[in-house]
Amino acid sequence: MRAGARVRRFWRLLNARGLWSGIAVLAGGSAVAQVITVLASPVVARLYAPEDFGVTAAYSFVLNLLLAVNSLRYEFAIPLPKDDQDAVNLTGMTLTLVVILSGIMTAVVWSISSQIAVWLNEPRIQALLPLLPFGLIIGGWLMALNYWSVRRKAFRTVTAAHVVTNVGQAGAQIALGAAGLGVIGLGISFLIGQCAALAVYLRVCPPWRALRPRTWRALAVEYKKFPLYSTASSLVDIIGTQFPAVLFLALFSAAEAGFFSLTMRTLSLPLGVISSAVAQSFYPAIAEAQDDHLRTMRLFEAMASALFLISLTGFGFILATGNHLFSIVFGDQWTTAGLYAQLLVPYFLVVFISSPLSNLALVQGRQKEVLWLISAVTLLRFGALIVGALIQSAPIAIGLFSLVSFFIFLVYLVWLLQLAGLTLHSWLRPQMGFIGLFAIIAVCSLWTTSAVPPLAHVLACGGAFGLFGLLSLWRLRQLIPRSTHSEVS
Repeated sequence: MRAGARVRRFWRLLNARGLWSGIAVLAGGSAVAQVITVLASPVVARLYAPEDFGVTAAYSFVLNLLLAVNSLRYEFAIPLPKDDQDAVNLTGMTLTLVVILSGIMTAVVWSISSQIAVWLNEPRIQALLPLLPFGLIIGGWLMALNYWSVRRKAFRTVTAAHVVTNVGQAGAQIALGAAGLGVIGLGISFLIGQCAALAVYLRVCPPWRALRPRTWRALAVEYKKFPLYSTASSLVDIIGTQFPAVLFLALFSAAEAGFFSLTMRTLSLPLGVISSAVAQSFYPAIAEAQDDHLRTMRLFEAMASALFLISLTGFGFILATGNHLFSIVFGDQWTTAGLYAQLLVPYFLVVFISSPLSNLALVQGRQKEVLWLISAVTLLRFGALIVGALIQSAPIAIGLFSLVSFFIFLVYLVWLLQLAGLTLHSWLRPQMGFIGLFAIIAVCSLWTTSAVPPLAHVLACGGAFGLFGLLSLWRLRQLIPRSTHSEVS
């Protein structure tokens, strides 16, 4: 009762500070954006071949790898200064860095474009490289302006940008796919979505009259941990999460890379809807609470519990229905991707929880530890994929990839809990009943996979996990009551 009362009191405080309303706005807008993607995905999957997705995944890897460097990750520091003028100058410095470094990196990539095609064993990637400078500059500006908007708690702007990104990209993918542009169509579609989002963010630019370039050097030194550690962490994280698709392209085939790419994109949808919304609202809130250990612990515990119950519902459904679900939604040619989705569920379940909560480590200045952990998971992932390639089995490679990722990110989550003053046992103990119910539903669903027709199985599992989700919401209403009119004194 005492623990529950503490959580309820803190929930009222959070609502008074607007954190949960911010999450609601971000999650609602993200849900709309992802619904657009979900509705467009069956059409897009039928307009493009798996090989097209494989080549595009390789280009996305190159783009995102460079995006992790072209700002030196100073955008992560924008929500932190207490003085708005420092935040404005951090934003201006970041935007300037993006332009300069993007130009340098584009020149380097273009000079070795033919060699990149040889390394990847896929010459079609050269057709996408002319889009690189636009993707780097616009993408870097988007990240900086996003964090400025988060600092200002302009969550409706963040939401609008997310929605127009998905609308623009989905519409362009369908139009260009129908025109038969293939790989080029996918690359241009991504750029169109970025441009649409930038148009939204430009409406809430910082007051540039407050720019003082002479202060940039001091700010760069003050927040030097971000380029020193966060940039490296981002690079290692991108290599660990996106390079596997590139390895599939090089070690197996473009089709296998396409299956893996679509699977990762589909399973990432919940991360886009809820996890990202929580992360963007959680960061400024945890930054404000960094000097109050009790507030930090309460906030972290409530967030972690909510994410845990939500992840069991969504990823449990994927675990039970993956192969049938993908063939029904995307077409028979994507059944293999459904199997891959089932194998990847353990990894996504734990990263759905740990990813948005990782901002606690940034606030506490623990970037170095994050870098070491992400480096470990990346090396183990590579080892898993190489083992799978040696025995010439893509499913085994993905299964090992998921297994090592699950255990490393579980260790990461335990460490984050410790930073917040919690233990894994104390956090999970109130949820044991739901864990048991989840296990029963999952086992029964998997046991009946071949006993009923695919569509009937998907619908039945949807009903079972839908009921589990409703029970989870009931649990969350107990944990986080709606009362918002009083504040902790």
